Amino acid sequence: MRRFIESIDGIIHLSAHSAELVHELYPRSLALPEVRTVHGHYLDVFKTPVHPPAPCLNQIRLGYFGQIRAYKNVEKLATIVAQMPGDVALSIAGRGTHGHVVTTLQSIAADAANIVLDIRPDSLPDEDVEKAVDHADGVVLPYRAILNSGAAIFALSRARPVLAPNIGSLPELQAIVGSDWLRLYDGEISLDAVENFVEWLRRKPHLERPDLSRLSWERVGRDIAGLIDRLTT
Repeated sequence: MRRFIESIDGIIHLSAHSAELVHELYPRSLALPEVRTVHGHYLDVFKTPVHPPAPCLNQIRLGYFGQIRAYKNVEKLATIVAQMPGDVALSIAGRGTHGHVVTTLQSIAADAANIVLDIRPDSLPDEDVEKAVDHADGVVLPYRAILNSGAAIFALSRARPVLAPNIGSLPELQAIVGSDWLRLYDGEISLDAVENFVEWLRRKPHLERPDLSRLSWERVGRDIAGLIDRLTT
């Protein structure tokens, strides 16, 4: 890592939290020019139009999408939803990267009528990912650990509220989009956290879509161009 730090001219951080981690772990990086920008939104790359969710009336449909890996903690979410009444459903869609997690999810879903799996050996096509997010009233990302979450920004770009842990750069994202779109919980995902999210989905005001202007790629381009100018002048 020392050799790596010494071989680069500058650093692009996607959040203040990531910059703090790099500075703490690799103090040599403090001597390098850097820029703190953001993870850009997905609004310009979608295959299908974005439609805000309809008001939640009867069944609440929760969704998880992304790779099925151990640190994503999807099996804990499935265990929780399996205990909930039938007016709460969970759809899990993604690539089955870790086989033991997939096996656990299949076992849970076999005994739970309110859990539907769409787990594939390869990455889902873009249209299928968009469809999986659109099917949900709210997206739950129960990570055990995370730095920046492209999945959270993807879901927000599809105008879906998100429940996620209060870790990594997610508090910074919440400060940008507001708690009406990103709900955070402390500690491990729990039945209380999911129930609170469900009840909030039932009563939350109907909002068209979050303001993602601060995650624009124009802003990212300006930030990176500014760093390059510093390095070349």
